[in-house]
Amino acid sequence: MNIVITGATSFIGNKLLRAYLSDENIIYAVIRKQSKKKDFLKGHPAQIRIIELDMEDYGRIGEYIHGPCDILYSLAWEGARGKDRHNQSLQQKNYQCTMELISQIHTIGCGACVLAGSQAEYGIVDGIISEETECNPTTAYGKYKWKLYQEAFQYCTSNGIRIYEPRFFSLYGEHDYENTLVSAALQKMLKNERCEFTESTQYWNYLYIDDAVKAVMLLLQQQAPDGVYNIASDDTRILKDYIMEMYQVTNSRSDLKFGSIAYPPEGKVSIKPSIKKIQGIVNWAPEISFENGIRKMVFYDKGDGK
Repeated sequence: MNIVITGATSFIGNKLLRAYLSDENIIYAVIRKQSKKKDFLKGHPAQIRIIELDMEDYGRIGEYIHGPCDILYSLAWEGARGKDRHNQSLQQKNYQCTMELISQIHTIGCGACVLAGSQAEYGIVDGIISEETECNPTTAYGKYKWKLYQEAFQYCTSNGIRIYEPRFFSLYGEHDYENTLVSAALQKMLKNERCEFTESTQYWNYLYIDDAVKAVMLLLQQQAPDGVYNIASDDTRILKDYIMEMYQVTNSRSDLKFGSIAYPPEGKVSIKPSIKKIQGIVNWAPEISFENGIRKMVFYDKGDGK
């Protein structure tokens, strides 16, 4: 197959690209100009076609890809974390640039499109979150992700292009952003450093990155119906339980300070995702427990990973 991945060096993009390298696929890896992560891509010149293109130029992608291609994975998005989630102009730019990309699907000959969605599209929900839950995003990030999906879905279905939006819930694993709770706490626990948290009494859900990538690929392989799919684990529990499991796996002597960090202005927010939809359509279930996922990260950090 011929596959296009924007954001190919992102947390999800990196893992997705590696998964497709296992077969004889041609991968068009779209990355920012002068990306610092380009070296990995250069290691597989036979399969990877590197395209250095900033998001503002996505409307010109047809100049670089002479199709036909089978799948477009749209994973690039700036300001997905921290205060940038509330940056109206930045999030609007992400939306506009991605819609320019979607408008070029026919030019590059793709028959299927995958948009990286987010739990942020649902907003704050009290109870189980299914794909039928009404979206009421509270951040500019969530609002423009939701707006993008609605418009891209209309465009693709009107033009005979399959479209999927996997909505990811708290993925973790090696190569993730260093300041996520899991990545940051793990590094401190391995060094026996003091760790500060909120009370951590909200419900949470973590899914190892490899399981998430498998779920997305199966949606394409088994030709699931178009639409939104929650991508999460079947292990929803109190956040503090996850933290204590990390503490035990690492045999850490860190001083854990629960309650030393205040909850954000919106208060204590729980997530309880349902994955019944995807499990009722494709043959997928999370295989890597949180404990084993943390062990994989520790193994990698000690220099034994690939």
